[in-house]
Amino acid sequence: MHAARRCRGGIRRGITLATLTVVVLETITRAQTPGDANCDGVVDAGDLPAVIAAIYDGTLRECAAVDVNNDGSIDGADIVALMRILNPPPPTPVPQGPETTFFGIVGADGIPRSPLGTIDDAPVFFRGSGSGFKIVIEGVAGPSDAPPGTVVFNSDPNDPSRLPDLLIESSNALGDGSLEVCDGGVPAVDPPDFRATQFVANAINDLACNFTANKSSSFACTQDAFGDNGFVEPNTQVQFCLQVTSNLTFPAADTTISARLRDTLGNLGPLRRMILRVSSGPVPPTFTAAPTRTPVTPLPTRTASATFTASRPSSPTRTATSPPTSTPRATGTPTATPGVTPGTPTRTATPQPTRTFTWSPTPTPTRPTATATRTTTRSATPTLPHTATVTPTASPTRSPTPTGPRGPTITFFGLARSDDELVPPPTPGQNGLPVYVRSSGSSFSLVIEGRPGLSGTSVGQSSFSMDPSLAPDLQVEVSQPLGNGSAAVCDRSGAMAGGVPAINPPNFVPSANIINALNDLGCRFLDGSGTPMGRPRIEACTRVPPTDDYSYVSNASTIQFCAFIDSITAFRPGDTTVTARLLDQDGNPGPPAQIIIRVEP
Repeated sequence: MHAARRCRGGIRRGITLATLTVVVLETITRAQTPGDANCDGVVDAGDLPAVIAAIYDGTLRECAAVDVNNDGSIDGADIVALMRILNPPPPTPVPQGPETTFFGIVGADGIPRSPLGTIDDAPVFFRGSGSGFKIVIEGVAGPSDAPPGTVVFNSDPNDPSRLPDLLIESSNALGDGSLEVCDGGVPAVDPPDFRATQFVANAINDLACNFTANKSSSFACTQDAFGDNGFVEPNTQVQFCLQVTSNLTFPAADTTISARLRDTLGNLGPLRRMILRVSSGPVPPTFTAAPTRTPVTPLPTRTASATFTASRPSSPTRTATSPPTSTPRATGTPTATPGVTPGTPTRTATPQPTRTFTWSPTPTPTRPTATATRTTTRSATPTLPHTATVTPTASPTRSPTPTGPRGPTITFFGLARSDDELVPPPTPGQNGLPVYVRSSGSSFSLVIEGRPGLSGTSVGQSSFSMDPSLAPDLQVEVSQPLGNGSAAVCDRSGAMAGGVPAINPPNFVPSANIINALNDLGCRFLDGSGTPMGRPRIEACTRVPPTDDYSYVSNASTIQFCAFIDSITAFRPGDTTVTARLLDQDGNPGPPAQIIIRVEP
């Protein structure tokens, strides 16, 4: 009996010891929870007094977890660590707007260029020149499932919430850094700032308005290795393209370009960045193994841009591409250039928010009496002057007097690539005309240069006439329509942007239709400030070997006209004959010149 009692007592003592062991183990386990400074198994405000007490009294350190940051000492840093556990920062909101599928540099051949590497997740691209290439941004719908918007200009000088769907900034000033919105260069925004201020809104609109938006891969400004037009990434829904001309030249430095896309509901996508390094030296070696194209990982929303979503305009004008009536570019509205053909919309029906009509009539005062002079010139007969009847001793010096066109001579007529380098001279084709073969009907420049003719009068400068009854000094015609062949005059951009009608066979008789067609194509020939005029040598659009400096192609030239051919004015497949002639400042026409552009997709 005593044995049984001893046995039962032993069992009770064993159970008590096991229970105590479990309790101690549970206590130790609870005490190891980070922040559980009082060992009650819960991390809450009650742990703060335990940490404070342990800091001032070393004997009150029963729980190992009182060393919250586990650095081996108990001090004020443990209070900070505990407060972070008790009040964790809110999770970074995931941007609901479009995701960027491609953001990079594209060369003259339309093929994306490889970065040198990455700096803080931003790809670094190298260029030997600050112009003559494309910046391309592509996007696809984000978590909101709304498609990316396509508005590239939506500005109001008194409303910082008016923004385009492409929000883009440059850390360095581009071109002359002009503060005028969509006129001249672009000011710097450094560091990137997307807060709703008027300066930021103006800078964003100033750069974005130079981009074109394409929703169809057929009109993409990029090509694959086979020369076919298409988006860089196959899932892209919208592509934004900027042809960097001398007007937007990047400085010889590292420039950070920051961009965000907005969907049709106003949701902003994540911020993406790239770095453009411009230097005249050799191409540096790559410093990472970054491939040409990497999968896009959405970046977290920057806190600096959080206010932008809330300030998004609710006005339905967001979806329109016409500028507001208060835009500072109202001084050159399309109403100043009437003269479209009957049955076609007037120029006021082309509400494009571009610099198409930013110029004033002042650039063309070189022909104040063009109407009277031109009438006299055209009615003159090609007879020799009466002095041709002088004695035979004088006749040998007078007999070679030419009787042909007195106007300017075209000294160069050809193409330049999108990086402003000359397309190699073609071989003569049918009827001896030079034939330029292209795999795509866009992404190159038409270049025409001239010098004074027999009259000795300077070449006229205008490529667009503010007077709808007069043709410009540069007169260019095409045998096939360009783009959609729209008859609207100078509809260069915006939602209603259109191409140029054909004149076949070539005809320079000054009828209304022909004058409209000449002005429609001529207004695409812009100088360095975006005005439809010829360029002086210092603003040449061509880089000439062997120095590769910007200059005229021909040393004999006194003026140059340049027009970049984009998807709006793309040449159609097959042969297109381009005919051009120049007028001098007295209205005398020079002999025409022709080239053939053959598009073989």
